[in-house]
Amino acid sequence: MEGLGRQLRAFSHTAHAARRLGRLKSSSLPGVVTPIRIFLSSPGDVAQERRIAERVVKRLDAEYPDARLEPYFWEYEPMLITKDYQEQIPPPSSFDIVICILWSRMGSRLHTKYRRSDGSAYRSGTEFEFVDAVEGQR
Repeated sequence: MEGLGRQLRAFSHTAHAARRLGRLKSSSLPGVVTPIRIFLSSPGDVAQERRIAERVVKRLDAEYPDARLEPYFWEYEPMLITKDYQEQIPPPSSFDIVICILWSRMGSRLHTKYRRSDGSAYRSGTEFEFVDAVEGQR
């Protein structure tokens, strides 16, 4: 549980940064704030932590009206059985903030069409999401 506390403290600090970012990205129109999009990446073994993160985001969104946090949780999105799962998830690099929650797993294997620039395979969807987020900041 101590690890969970550290994760939530880190998440809280990230949300504070999101609030500051919201002020910087605010529209020139009074009362209009550009949304801050948050991507939460994790494998399936941290469902409880994802629910806690969701509650924290909702609380912070309500507590700071000068920022509008818009979290993306894949478990609430409709997924088509006819498509590859990962291709239905927006790329993390298109979000303002990416949070990765990890514990004992890295996630599910990806289709072979997902390759690094050097041709090697990603170990999981979570790894793909993490790398996409990092490369999107370069």
